[in-house]
Amino acid sequence: MKKLIICLFSAILFFFVLLFPRQSFAGAKSGLLLWYTSLVPTLFPVMILSRLLVDTNLAYRMSLLIARPFSRLLGLSPYGVYALVTGFLCGCPMGAKVLADLRVRGQIQESEAVYLARFCNNVSPAFLCNFVVLGHLGSSALLAPTLCIALGAPVVYGLLTNPGYRKSCDGRPPSKNKAPARAINFAMVDASIMDSICSITKLGGYVTLFSVLSSMADILPGQTALIRAAAAAVTEVSGGIRCLAALLIPPRTKYLLMIAACVFGGFCCAAQSAQMLSDLGLSFRSYLRAKLAVTVIAVVMAACYLQL
Repeated sequence: MKKLIICLFSAILFFFVLLFPRQSFAGAKSGLLLWYTSLVPTLFPVMILSRLLVDTNLAYRMSLLIARPFSRLLGLSPYGVYALVTGFLCGCPMGAKVLADLRVRGQIQESEAVYLARFCNNVSPAFLCNFVVLGHLGSSALLAPTLCIALGAPVVYGLLTNPGYRKSCDGRPPSKNKAPARAINFAMVDASIMDSICSITKLGGYVTLFSVLSSMADILPGQTALIRAAAAAVTEVSGGIRCLAALLIPPRTKYLLMIAACVFGGFCCAAQSAQMLSDLGLSFRSYLRAKLAVTVIAVVMAACYLQL
């Protein structure tokens, strides 16, 4: 069934590109511009440096400085703390990528990696502040509430699901499999750059593909502007935010929809992380269920804030 859906989706997208070249060109152009102007300068250096930190074992040493409260609260290892912080600060798909890198090296247990992957793969604070709040909401007063809601909801989810994670560990302490420190060398730098080039190129492909898919909403008959914007947001978050910001709807409703779009991240972000998640032992369906749960928590938090 899964293969049939993928084949059908590919066929529909292929014929859309052939039959509607103007819309597909606009979608591809938008995706490529987003990748080149925003994602490459933001994520590419982070990918290189993160891989170097893991390879040299500096990630472990850095995480030891802040690991104790996370270990007591969530039962995380120092490597898990590093993945958690990276996922929250650097944006999707860095959380999944760091977890996958750590798992390949045996530096994090599968149960811990699966637990973290469900809620540490989020949009970055820079994206929330610059692109969403200042760029499309146009209100600096919403900076702190938006950050607290969009980044606080995954934390709430992590706390709610933490008992299940601790139970899966059977009371074992978090892994402290500390690899020996390694001196950095040019071979290591070359490997980090090549791995990051591969990852950022895949990211560009996914963003372009889903931007084209998002542009399909423009040709659907009988669709309202709200439905088209919602479809765009579910598909690819940045294009969805632009569409939602342009809607002529009450500001509170618009804010709730934008919060939901940012926290869910769109199928584009999920697809970017799919292969990394499978390496961790987490199914794509389980990941989507977790993202939906976090989205519901965020919307409830946003609704409570708007009532204040």
